Amino acid sequence: MSKVKLQDSLGRVVQINGNATDGATVGKNLFGPDGQVLQMSDLGGGGQAGRTPWDTIDNVPHALLAISLLTGFGYPVQIGNGEWRQRTFQAGGGIKVINGNGRDGDTSFQLEQVVDLGDGQALVKVTIDQYGRTVATASANTDDLAEGSSNRYFTDARADARADARIAAQKAMANGLAPLGPGPNPKIPTQYLPALAISSTYVVNSQAAQLALVVEEGDVAVRTDQNRTYIQNGGTSGTMADWTQLLTPAAPVQSVNGQTGTVVLTAANVGAAPTAPPAMTLAAANALTGVQDFQVVGITDLSGGREPCFYDPTVATGTKWRRFSDRSIAN
Repeated sequence: MSKVKLQDSLGRVVQINGNATDGATVGKNLFGPDGQVLQMSDLGGGGQAGRTPWDTIDNVPHALLAISLLTGFGYPVQIGNGEWRQRTFQAGGGIKVINGNGRDGDTSFQLEQVVDLGDGQALVKVTIDQYGRTVATASANTDDLAEGSSNRYFTDARADARADARIAAQKAMANGLAPLGPGPNPKIPTQYLPALAISSTYVVNSQAAQLALVVEEGDVAVRTDQNRTYIQNGGTSGTMADWTQLLTPAAPVQSVNGQTGTVVLTAANVGAAPTAPPAMTLAAANALTGVQDFQVVGITDLSGGREPCFYDPTVATGTKWRRFSDRSIAN
């Protein structure tokens, strides 16, 4: 064994076996898997530039040790000379991370699904870039939506056209719309109206005035000279045949004692003698029972002589008979 001093500042040496053979030399007797001699360019370098500094090689064991001492799962990251830390990919900002520590497979990234919160109030235009990100928004209206074959805009012209077509289809149809007649003041033709009975009443005092009336069927004429009423029956002859008298039922009482109209009867009209009030003394009148208000008797023993008296129940005390002559209390 022999010692060979290393070219570093630490003064370290390595033991070399004296029986060892010379190592292979790049470009001379170092062969690759295909049996070809490997050149410096095959090893990622060329000439002096392809050599690896010894201190870099010397740091490999220290780096491997630092990595092996890391705990948990994730990716080792060098933060300084010999300083290593464990890192994992974390989700954030709408990015979903799958297998962020690499333990169960390769780490992958996805955009998070946008949840519909159901609180949108306005129509908004959204601009999305090639990566699926929303990069701009703006207020929108229906003018920003292209009209299709089914989402047709309901314009005034289309509404009018549809209404006109519906009206035309329903005009003069059963359970539809009645058309109007021609002229500046069109009216509904009578064939589309139910039978109506609209009559006018005319008061006239002669037949001539009645026949001169311009009337329609159902109009009424009241004849004051006859105390009769007529209705136009649809005739067009211009005579009384065009009119029908309206009959009223006969009253149960046609006349009273041979008199009609306003009748006023006296006892003589019906052959009856007038009855005189009964005569009695004041004491006898006071003794009567069941006397009616304003009942009349002739009292014979009054001061001043005989006199008709009437009963007044409103008198508080004493006799309730009053004289006819001056309404004073009888005495």
